[in-house]
Amino acid sequence: MHFAKLKNSARLNSILSLLRDGESHTTREIIQRTGACAINSAAAELRANNIPVTCRYVGLTQERNRIYAYQIDPAFAGQIC
Repeated sequence: MHFAKLKNSARLNSILSLLRDGESHTTREIIQRTGACAINSAAAELRANNIPVTCRYVGLTQERNRIYAYQIDPAFAGQIC
């Protein structure tokens, strides 16, 4: 898989900056707060850069779209420089 290197990617660093708090953030929230798209792909790129991003199913919107949330383990999040 080809992926962006964290040190060269403003997009990945923007997402990482948000996730660094160790809290759970939905796809929509990440898009709104960072302007990034394809959050599932960005999460895979972060994992390829050794950032342990987890994804979990949260539920459905009123329109029956699936909601997912992304998170970095709070214990690890504090170690990211």
